[in-house]
Amino acid sequence: MTKGGRLAGGILAIVGGSLLIAGGFSAFYLVSLGADLYNTTGLVTLLCGLLALIGGILLCKDINAGGPIALVGSLIAIIGLFINIGHYGILPVQLTITFVLVDPFLALGGSIAGIAVGSEL
Repeated sequence: MTKGGRLAGGILAIVGGSLLIAGGFSAFYLVSLGADLYNTTGLVTLLCGLLALIGGILLCKDINAGGPIALVGSLIAIIGLFINIGHYGILPVQLTITFVLVDPFLALGGSIAGIAVGSEL
């Protein structure tokens, strides 16, 4: 039972991290169109996505450090959604951007599931 729960949490964290990485690359696409403020947004979102992805992979391999790593990445991404760093025209620019609105919450749910289930050892 514990391996299945940890595997499900790892898969959720991997999906959430992958979507965060896609959101980071879409922010870099906005930079190529001339929105300079999205450079910071893309970098922070990519780092959060990488943390969630690495944590999800470690959870799938049943390594205890994966849960907290994915938790930190997803919490930074969720908190960054509420921090404005400027405006592009009339649109506010947040510290992180999402590809779909649920991606940091998927990573958060996966990391919490991985921590709550525990190791099979």
